[in-house]
Amino acid sequence: MFNAYPSHGPSNLLLEWEVTLNGSVVQKGKVPVLTIAPQHAGTIRLPARIPASPGEVFLNISYREKKPGSSLPAGHPVAREQLRLQEYANDLSIHPAGELSFADEGGTFTITSPVTTLNLQFNKQTGWMQHYAMGARLLAEDSSGLTTDLGPGHSPVQEPRLQLFSTSTSTDLAVVKADYLIPETPFLLHARYTVNAKGEIQVEQILEVDTTQPRDTTAAAVAIKYPPLFGMKWILPAGSDSVLYYGAAPVTDSCGRTRVDLSRLHADDTGSWADIRWWKLTDVQGHGLLIAADSSFLSIHVHNKQLNIDHPFIDGGADNYHYIYKVTPQ
Repeated sequence: MFNAYPSHGPSNLLLEWEVTLNGSVVQKGKVPVLTIAPQHAGTIRLPARIPASPGEVFLNISYREKKPGSSLPAGHPVAREQLRLQEYANDLSIHPAGELSFADEGGTFTITSPVTTLNLQFNKQTGWMQHYAMGARLLAEDSSGLTTDLGPGHSPVQEPRLQLFSTSTSTDLAVVKADYLIPETPFLLHARYTVNAKGEIQVEQILEVDTTQPRDTTAAAVAIKYPPLFGMKWILPAGSDSVLYYGAAPVTDSCGRTRVDLSRLHADDTGSWADIRWWKLTDVQGHGLLIAADSSFLSIHVHNKQLNIDHPFIDGGADNYHYIYKVTPQ
């Protein structure tokens, strides 16, 4: 710590620190007395420990006025700092959790479980999920498709066109695959859903350049325009009214875990959350969905009960973008 005061020490400052693991405070403390000479640096040792559990670990440090000053009241924050001690890691794997049953009829592929009352349905004509429930608990009414956007100044991208729908099943795991062509662009979009009896879903999305299309590699050729945004749209059931999320909020705002209470999802209610590690939406009984990202961030947007799960904006330059997130019933 460097004492920038020209003529006195930081005796009126209280140092507070905390260690967070994936947004939750696991350790905290205070240093009530700071003795560093003016215009000098000093070392302050904190008994902070990195948790044994995997996850993103931050050390948050703040300085507050202990007594009222000439212009600042007691307790007023004068400085904050955040240090990352451990990188974010999240286990998105799906493990067997009981017996699954399958039905393929009437243009619908259905996954059920007699153990957990899972009922998950996919439309074989569009590849979209159209029903997601655990017994009487409806988690998603429908999914209204995939989202892509070429950005400002470009025509809207047409709805992705399903090229192939396929499934791979075992007694306790199912994989649903949907491959799309994005019209008027040189891109293919692959969606993969890995499901177990608990209703846990690993959603994998891959955006890649269609190498079967001819590409002009001359210097005068117009560069490929990459969609800066792509993701998925789900339709939420009525009654979900509480959001809990963990994201990369700056420490000066609401670092780590933040709670937002929504009275209800009205037609005019809109909520947007950017740079999300995980996001949980529940009803008054605590039932709902937890969506957790891989090492990248997600952007969540809710409007008119439509849930948009979008991936980070793409700068371009690569032929393949691969993102994974996990959906867990609550």
